[in-house]
Amino acid sequence: MAARAEGNGLMGLRKWFRELRSKYRRGKLGVPEGVSEKLLKELCLERLGSPLAEVRHRHLSAWKASGSYQLKMLAQNKQRLTLIAKEARYTPDEIPALVGLGIRPGAPEFAVLGEAGRHGSELLPGVFHCVEVAANEHYSYIMEDLSDGYRMADDEGDVVFLAGQLPRLHAGLPALFSQVEGRGLIQYDDDFSNGLSEYAAKQLSNYVTRFPSPYVDSLRSVLPELSSLRMKIMNQRQDFGALKPIHGDFNSSNAMIHKATGNGIKLIDWEWAGYGLPHADLASLLKSASTDVQQKALNAYIQAEPRCSTAEHHLLYHWAQLERAVLDASFLSVQRCQAEHDTHLNLGWCVENSSDVASTCYEWIQREIGD
Repeated sequence: MAARAEGNGLMGLRKWFRELRSKYRRGKLGVPEGVSEKLLKELCLERLGSPLAEVRHRHLSAWKASGSYQLKMLAQNKQRLTLIAKEARYTPDEIPALVGLGIRPGAPEFAVLGEAGRHGSELLPGVFHCVEVAANEHYSYIMEDLSDGYRMADDEGDVVFLAGQLPRLHAGLPALFSQVEGRGLIQYDDDFSNGLSEYAAKQLSNYVTRFPSPYVDSLRSVLPELSSLRMKIMNQRQDFGALKPIHGDFNSSNAMIHKATGNGIKLIDWEWAGYGLPHADLASLLKSASTDVQQKALNAYIQAEPRCSTAEHHLLYHWAQLERAVLDASFLSVQRCQAEHDTHLNLGWCVENSSDVASTCYEWIQREIGD
């Protein structure tokens, strides 16, 4: 009897999980807050030739209360259309970590999607609606849902493939960025690096008063050295400090690979786009990768980008990895301390892991270039 009861309990749990997963995939009935139902009705008529009958939505963002939604639209003629709605808000209430950061994410995406998106680009999804609701704080988008024809990079082979394609993708960014004439794009220059060190020192000091951590303390101890370390790296070669167009958040969930060909790539989430070291995008791609995958991906990138030696690539990659980890650790430390909404991320683990990565990269660079 006990075994049968246990089996019935397991079957019930599985049924509950299937129902929950099915409900999640269907989404909630109605239009999410901030999205114009009038606009959706117009798009339904335009794209499907029939009035809108029903909309369901599913929240996609991992740690933002607003963010992106998948919209599943059903027309009266029974045809379906799936779109992505993004309500991107960058207020202190929504993202407390922006206070004092010194750069403003969000504006780059509006510039890229608003200008370049109108003319189309092989790197971008189709853009049907792009509005700045509040200057530098709130943007509203309706975009093509790429999930039918494209897929996220979801395994180690995809990550290595994207690393090898990154130089080609970077080569296409100057033409894309020329359409926005630099408006809103972030400059990841010396001022950014110096400001980031100051920002991190303040935020991580506040963090450890609430959540003591030896990993965070280790990172805090090297922050005063980062400015001089960057200078040493950039002095290794005259063109190391040349800023080039980058995506700024080139992680595997923001790169969509064409399902049929396996070659076409589209990029989403341009919130952090600007001018910086190309290796910064490589560091974003590999920040959650195993050591083995990092090495394979770095080798693929080096083969595709011969303008630096292997040693120079490793040096620039470790610096970019260090700087990205400092940004992640400090930014997410504020979100953990101040955010008022639940997130799907374990922010405490993210802060400690990023701190550990930054400290490890710092030690590696010190060994390579010495005093």
